[in-house]
Amino acid sequence: GIPERIVKDIKTKILDKDELSINKLFRYPDTHKADYGKLCIFAGSKYYSGAASLCSAASVKSGCGLCYLFLPEEIISMQSSRLPEVITIPVSSIDGVMTYDGYLKNTKYLEKTDVIIFGCGLTTNEQISKILIHILESYQIPMVIDADGLNVISMMKDAHTILQKREAKTILTPHYGEAARLLGVDISNIKSDPISSSIEIANRYNAICVLKGSRTIITDGSLIYINVLGNAGMAKGGSGDVLTGIIGSLLSQGFDAFEAAKLGVYLHSLSADMLFESYPLQSITPSDIIENVKNAILRVIDIKR
Repeated sequence: GIPERIVKDIKTKILDKDELSINKLFRYPDTHKADYGKLCIFAGSKYYSGAASLCSAASVKSGCGLCYLFLPEEIISMQSSRLPEVITIPVSSIDGVMTYDGYLKNTKYLEKTDVIIFGCGLTTNEQISKILIHILESYQIPMVIDADGLNVISMMKDAHTILQKREAKTILTPHYGEAARLLGVDISNIKSDPISSSIEIANRYNAICVLKGSRTIITDGSLIYINVLGNAGMAKGGSGDVLTGIIGSLLSQGFDAFEAAKLGVYLHSLSADMLFESYPLQSITPSDIIENVKNAILRVIDIKR
């Protein structure tokens, strides 16, 4: 008895399979790696080398054609042995953190890339801030910004102005603490009204906001989707790096930014829920979620057939 007009006007929805755009998950035989995107990832430091590994592995496992990982040269050997499919780009570093001058020597890779991921495990020193500002101002390339990238933005006085000027799509993926820093409020404000907080982040920074939590919220500032999948096994360091890699990979494969964010959140959580069918919550790891994303993709495709 609810009028259809009212249903159409509702802007907050549960994220379920019917709300997903999955056409690009189907592939044709006469394709090659360039058809599925070139992705450049800026991640890792000597303190957080695992973040770079998880993000890049998630990107490859979820389908991007080529993955370039920009790493501080001090930890390049650690990454090369972890996932040979990832193309590692050594960037000169100081104390295990990549430098701005080192980044400038490798910008040729950005000229032909389709998507940039920035932030996982980078730290927040001045060098990282300069790199992020240069990328935002110099390249109209879709970006996914997470972790230390978000923390750098929260410390930049003119960050919202720079992001408002960007024509390319930007996806921000904060957890509640990072969201609080982006808005300059106490974390209790985010917890008390996460939907309004995510909308404010999206509008302030001209971005799609993925506010991570037990009920992750995805919004472009107007439409809002609430994810109800996922479990407490995901409450481990590195889960966010995996999500960022999946979203960036989908974006590089040609998904619209909002659709990439929605589908990325769904696949990430579905993979964890499928693991829970045979794993205890305590034993689920971010690496398991990466390895199982293939089964999540298969289940989504089968549901749609």
